[in-house]
Amino acid sequence: MAKNKKIEVEGKEISIILDKGKEYISLTDMLKAKDGDFYFGLAS
Repeated sequence: MAKNKKIEVEGKEISIILDKGKEYISLTDMLKAKDGDFYFGLAS
């Protein structure tokens, strides 16, 4: 069963989902925190 916890990043709450020993960050929360700015910078 997956468990959730929350962290605060730059004043915004982001969900972390814990499932089978792995952690997943909620991209939905990250997008909400950007107030409509949906740019993701990807490192090469």
